[in-house]
Parts: sequence; structure tokens; C-alpha cells
Amino acid sequence: MMIFLQSIDYKLWEIIKDGPTIPSKRVGEILIPKERHEWSDQERKQVQLNAKALHILLCALGPDEFAKVFSCDNAKEIWNKFEVIHEGTNKVKETKIGLLNLNYENFVEINILI
Repeated sequence: MMIFLQSIDYKLWEIIKDGPTIPSKRVGEILIPKERHEWSDQERKQVQLNAKALHILLCALGPDEFAKVFSCDNAKEIWNKFEVIHEGTNKVKETKIGLLNLNYENFVEINILI
């Protein structure tokens, strides 16, 4: 998927990994989202890239996976959700690696004794 997105437009992959750019303006010391009619052409292109990435990801999904993410607002949310669903959180990954290392060590000890 990464290569496919990068081949269309490398910025699509950046939006999925880093999150979308939300056009905003400073009012006093607070940053607030701009109204759509206030967006510059460049800001509109950035928002469109997120929509394109979102569309590509949603079109690549089957009905079961689509049901898990259809409520996500941006492509990064979808990607993060699928990373957790398919790969697990960092804690799950660390636990799996620990179990694999333990199994390997037990395997090596058994073979040494034989």
C-alpha cells in the first residue's frame, strides 16, 4: 500500500504517516481552523490530498474492514487503526518478540542436551 500511494503522489504517504494539514489561523494566541471560504489554493490542495488518501484506503477495503473504519475522519486515523488491528500495539509486539526469543532459547537448550 505504501508503494502504491507513493507512486500516485508521495505526499499521500506523508499525509497518512504524519496526518493531514488543517488550514488554521491565529486569533490572539489561539489557533483555530479556517472557514472553507478562507482557504488558499495551497491549503485546498493539502485538504484534497487527505481526501484522496482517504478514498484510496477506503476503496482498498472489503466490507468487514470498511465497517471498522468508515467513521474515521482522515487517512492517518484509518492507517493507525489498521496498524493496531493487524500488528498490535507496541506492547503486544514486544510481548510477541519476547515469546519468540524464549521459544528459541528453549529450542537451543534442548538441542544442546541431545
